[in-house]
Amino acid sequence: MRRISKSTTLLISTFIICWLAASTSFVLKPKDHRWRNDFQILLQETRQQHSSPSQSSASSAFPAPPTPEISIRSPNYGEMRFVANVIMDSFYANALLPARQLYRLAELGRLQLNFPYDRFRHRMFIALAKPVLDDDDDEIKKQTKWRSNNNNKNSNVVGFCDVDARTPNQATQFPYDPRPYISDLCVAPDFRRLGIAQMLVDSCEKFCQELGYEEAFVRVEPSNEAALRLYNKLGYKEYSHPLETPGKTILLQKNLCSPGDQVTKSLGEE
Repeated sequence: MRRISKSTTLLISTFIICWLAASTSFVLKPKDHRWRNDFQILLQETRQQHSSPSQSSASSAFPAPPTPEISIRSPNYGEMRFVANVIMDSFYANALLPARQLYRLAELGRLQLNFPYDRFRHRMFIALAKPVLDDDDDEIKKQTKWRSNNNNKNSNVVGFCDVDARTPNQATQFPYDPRPYISDLCVAPDFRRLGIAQMLVDSCEKFCQELGYEEAFVRVEPSNEAALRLYNKLGYKEYSHPLETPGKTILLQKNLCSPGDQVTKSLGEE
């Protein structure tokens, strides 16, 4: 009986390990992991063609695809897996396999455990993108295959935000936990600069006002300059509190009362 050499055994073992790793990553990889769908690619390519001075007459005659139609609503439990993809693309963009899959499972588990079955004081909002194609856009329809990543046909979950007005029933990582608290605001990279983040925050603020709250809070890391600019634009100001740990995050607060309401309230107190 022939004995297999150690080098041959090592080579075969390495091949099997690599094959198993590739198979595992293929199985775990979500079907809807690509946010750069055909519609968005076509949109970007067309914009480049129209902005290029050396474009051909054929490309200049090609109409630019319209901006997707955005809608905001509360998600269902099954859509948490699509929300996890948006969070991964927003907060873990540089993560590589297999760590990326572990991060995604952790985020999905957190979202599912935190899902608001009782939506009286806790609400989640998602942004859905749907391409707006006229009947005359036959050429675009032929070249576009809009991939749906949820149960709603022709729609994609492209944004998410959470707002919680419940009193924490256990200690958190922060010594001071103001309510209502907005968190996890994120938008898929290919759908940014369309006003989606502002639409999500507006929905959270409206929910807070419906509950009777006059302010809302959010925390931002000091290095996240884009988020700081967005919240400052929306009227959020830095808020100081004796229990707040300086330097770790920046606590922002916004007064949700209109100037007229503030005047009426002050007169009533007098």
